[in-house]
Amino acid sequence: MSILRRNHSIPRFGLILGLMIFSACSRTPLEQLSEVDWLLHNGAIYTADAKQLWAGSVAIKDGKFVYVGAEQDIPATYFNATKITDLDGRMVIPGLVDSHTHPGQINLVQFNARFDAIDRDLFIAQLESYAKEHPGEDWLLGCCWPVIGFVSGIQGPDRKELDRIFPDRPVWLNSNAGHSFWLNSIALEKLGLNKDSKDPRFPVAMYQRDVDGRLTGWIKEGAGWQLMDEVFPVDQQLHEDSVRDMLRVLSEHGVTTVFDAGNKDFSDRVYSFLHALDEAGELPLRYEGTYRISTPDRLQMGISEMKRFRTMYAGNRLRFNTIKLFMDGVHENRSGAQLQPYADNPNHVSDTTVSVEQLRDYLIQLHEEQFDLHVHVIGDMASRRVLDAVQQAQAVVGKSFYPRVSVAHVQNVDATDWPRFAELDVSANFTPWWMGLDVPDPVAGALGPKLANDTYRAKAIADAGGNVTFSSDDWTLDVLSPFLGMQVGHTRQYPREWLESQKNPHGVRLPLSERLPLELLLQGYTINGAYQLRMEDEIGTIETGKAADLVVLKDHLFKVDPYELHKTKPVAVIMEGSLIRGSLPQ
Repeated sequence: MSILRRNHSIPRFGLILGLMIFSACSRTPLEQLSEVDWLLHNGAIYTADAKQLWAGSVAIKDGKFVYVGAEQDIPATYFNATKITDLDGRMVIPGLVDSHTHPGQINLVQFNARFDAIDRDLFIAQLESYAKEHPGEDWLLGCCWPVIGFVSGIQGPDRKELDRIFPDRPVWLNSNAGHSFWLNSIALEKLGLNKDSKDPRFPVAMYQRDVDGRLTGWIKEGAGWQLMDEVFPVDQQLHEDSVRDMLRVLSEHGVTTVFDAGNKDFSDRVYSFLHALDEAGELPLRYEGTYRISTPDRLQMGISEMKRFRTMYAGNRLRFNTIKLFMDGVHENRSGAQLQPYADNPNHVSDTTVSVEQLRDYLIQLHEEQFDLHVHVIGDMASRRVLDAVQQAQAVVGKSFYPRVSVAHVQNVDATDWPRFAELDVSANFTPWWMGLDVPDPVAGALGPKLANDTYRAKAIADAGGNVTFSSDDWTLDVLSPFLGMQVGHTRQYPREWLESQKNPHGVRLPLSERLPLELLLQGYTINGAYQLRMEDEIGTIETGKAADLVVLKDHLFKVDPYELHKTKPVAVIMEGSLIRGSLPQ
């Protein structure tokens, strides 16, 4: 405030010159700026706008930026501002975009038992101990069996071992990777599964079988997800309270927009609650919902379900524009689609949930219906087939091709495909807090040393011109912070505290050339994410005409110790011109 007062009596020539500069910077007629709601000045404002990457002051009116200026201090006589805030040199960034996460899945299903051993023998011992201490005939719904202790090639957990421990009750155990499930014989029978059950999509969404064709009880991907609503109870109050908590944590860390990548078969439960929050004005961020396709039979349901979601649940901040498709599974259970066989199973032949031709035809339908597509891909075959399908669909439709396609996770991509992301306008979405090195690595045995050290090549795709975006992809509160993602993406190491707990002093994921520049991380969490969600004209940069989303930080991100970035928490979060988290001096 004192700086502004000192500038009140500037000479007439200086005022005229200042007004000319001011008008040029703001690109808005001065008569529209005589009244503003909020002037924030004296800041280090990272705009994410390539035309003007840094600014010193902004003015907000009716929830939008009406001025973004290079000057740190703007004379108050230029405005009649309701509020004036001296940022005192603090760094400011745009509202952040988490372009793949799962708020609806937090405490959605309740396990009645949890096991934490990562060693196979210890895990079996925990099950045996639980069976003795908790006899009964009701469902045992447990988490989480360690894939690294049970999976090698086609070998995995077997119902016979569970039958021995739990002969009288149905048992469902989730893996710690979340993409495969272990059931005993009673559970399979209750769900109507037997040797005659058809795999939804071999070898991705499937029921593992023994040499005689009988189910082993190991179920992968969508083959299991589509059964969960039949088995798992939902505590509505716990779930809704937890969703509120997750939205609050995201918001407190500067996230103003999210893409929800799916809620298994619980979508109506999730979106009816979010719709109620939106109607009550209690949804603290923009929320892009989806319909999730994990088996081929669900493909044709996507468009009709999205239209239904729009009719029933869409509102001011809750929207439905992008369908989610699983193109493959994960390496942990050997369902990722790879161009080469897995190292621990040279006879393995990969496949994808849908073929290139099926996806091409679906993209043409999405073009006609004006929907976008977000695709889960892990293996290099999966990413290539998505790119091939997009290329073929674009060739059919021409320049008017509508769908904006993004692929998530992108664990392995063949180098020849890196430039195709830019050529085909396909966004590559990464979860950077995954970029640290797990010890032991649950996929090293599957991939072999060469591919295991050639993962998450976000920088390579960005350097080739691709639009790279970032996300949290979780529903665990302590990993949702984009600043955790920035640190791990920047260093390819987990925080020191995590490394110490792993007794792993280095834990650097190779290649080191993939350590991401902070500038790329900020772009990926802002304007690039906005582009993925077709919102680049509304959000993503601090730019006149866009929604006034701001995140005010205590420390300058470019000056913080890279290994301390994960501790960053905003001083204040402003969304659409309103302070929604924290505080600022007036």
